[in-house]
Amino acid sequence: MNSEMMAVALGVGVFFLLHIVVWRATPSYHPRMWLLALLAMNGLLISVLTCLVLAPWDGRRLFGVIWMDVFLFLLYFFTYAGLIRSVSITLLGRLLAGGNKPESFQVLFEEYSASERFEDRLRVLDKSGLLRLEGSYVILTSKGTRWARWTTILSQIAGVGLRG
Repeated sequence: MNSEMMAVALGVGVFFLLHIVVWRATPSYHPRMWLLALLAMNGLLISVLTCLVLAPWDGRRLFGVIWMDVFLFLLYFFTYAGLIRSVSITLLGRLLAGGNKPESFQVLFEEYSASERFEDRLRVLDKSGLLRLEGSYVILTSKGTRWARWTTILSQIAGVGLRG
């Protein structure tokens, strides 16, 4: 394994290990992407330092290590965010935890609608101005209407329906 690949492997490995340790020590229902980015910066620093220690200074080599790290971190961020916030993955995990026994649709629906994820998603959309929460009602704003129209058009162009 050449020094660049070793530097990237060490940096990404440290990042992944830190991610596991921090998430195990402080579990949360929120993805905490800002904290994930800070952990990635630690991994990037480890990669750069390892690259500088293992081989003589070469800007191209260092640039390559940085971009390999950035690519792998971004790939991980998108994968992690997609899995951790996926309703489908959560549902499959819930059914697996139930011992593969049949579950009532109504029970599953009530659990989902009462979950922190559902409420959290509504609060985020409210803060971003895409909808308004008024009492027990959810109202789509004009900004939310525009976004919904664009995502509907894009999903039709892509040939997929909106799910989530």
